[in-house]
Amino acid sequence: MPTRSLADDVTAKPGANAATRAAAGVAIVVYLGTAGLLVLAAWLLTGHRTALAWVLAAALVAFAVLIRPRLGRGHPDTTPVSRPAAPATYAVVDAVTARLGGRKVWRIAVSAEFTASYRVVGFRRRVVLTVGYPLWNLLDPDERVALLAHEQAHGVNGDTSRGTLIAPSLNALVEGLHTLRGRGEVSGPRVLGALVSSPLLGLLRLQEKLLLAASQRAEFYADHLAATVAGADAQVSLLRKLHLAEPAMRALRTGITRGDTDIWADSRAWLTDLGPVVVEDGESTDSTHPPTDRRVAALLGRAYGPAAVVSTVEDARRADHELAPAARDVVSALRRE
Repeated sequence: MPTRSLADDVTAKPGANAATRAAAGVAIVVYLGTAGLLVLAAWLLTGHRTALAWVLAAALVAFAVLIRPRLGRGHPDTTPVSRPAAPATYAVVDAVTARLGGRKVWRIAVSAEFTASYRVVGFRRRVVLTVGYPLWNLLDPDERVALLAHEQAHGVNGDTSRGTLIAPSLNALVEGLHTLRGRGEVSGPRVLGALVSSPLLGLLRLQEKLLLAASQRAEFYADHLAATVAGADAQVSLLRKLHLAEPAMRALRTGITRGDTDIWADSRAWLTDLGPVVVEDGESTDSTHPPTDRRVAALLGRAYGPAAVVSTVEDARRADHELAPAARDVVSALRRE
């Protein structure tokens, strides 16, 4: 589906179609394949008493465990912030959630990345909202509300890639690939891992291709929902600032290397000196998101009322104070890179 048609009606909630049903079919294949490996291992152990059978059965069980469905978990490279430690921050998040009719956020996590994300983790399907502090630091109060609203919108916008059927299979394929392929120099074990993981990579690429159009429509709809909460101007400004990831992170790392006293204040000063953010036509934040100019045009082409959730400068200051310990962890993480 062409990207232009995706933006024709941003208020239309994404639904199931042939591609997303096929992606669900791929997920079922992953689940059945995992079960099949365990059945085959059991057959080897019960029908064959040779050492080779035991070795093959152990390998099959290990591979089945590797690609088992995963319900998601908190990212290890983040700092969790509890409700008692950040009441003002959670108050804004809760106000956004209530406006959208979404699920209450269980945990806010702070990362060193220039992004944010919405995840549902564990058997209890609890919501984790991850906020990249380098991005958060550069946002005005209304843009922060827009960011929170856009991420929370992914819980109510019909994004099939985050559903309970497909998401565990995506998590399983990604985790399996990371384990088998690893990182660093290519060595004998890693070459073997790359060969063994080739079917996983093929299934992951197939699912991503099938889900791409639906995921992009979900982004348009999340933009629309965020605009109803924070106002269209705040959402448009946020979309443009998201394109500052590379220069902003470079400036931040430079400040850390120089040993600047307050790198967060310096980062905000850098943004002020930068002037208006210009985004080229057709440019997107990554390959899975629609072009930003189309997203902006979709928002500006509709009439939105004033912000439904308002965050003040004082609210932002309280949130910064509450997130200060996590911000120090971010600096430490950037120093280690």
